[in-house]
Amino acid sequence: MGLKWRRLMGRLDNRRGIIGEGDLVELREEAEKKKKKKKKKKKKKKKKKKKKKKKKKKKKKKKKKKKKKKKKKKKKKKKKKKKKKKKKKKKKKKKKKGKK
Repeated sequence: MGLKWRRLMGRLDNRRGIIGEGDLVELREEAEKKKKKKKKKKKKKKKKKKKKKKKKKKKKKKKKKKKKKKKKKKKKKKKKKKKKKKKKKKKKKKKKKGKK
């Protein structure tokens, strides 16, 4: 039996302070039930913190500039002309034919 219904029936009148013993027991039980209901609050589940994955920074590959190889011009070595030593021709002394 609910409290409102009992009040209507006149069995329970708080204003006059007349409450039957049986009603007292029921009232206590109902009050306890209400307290229990209040206590039974859903426990909030603790959310597990998701570990943030560290994003690996992609290293930008530096494009290597191809160095153009300069072709070295080979210098032609000038051949030194060897100076030929002129052989001095020995002058043959002409024998003077003596006059007899």
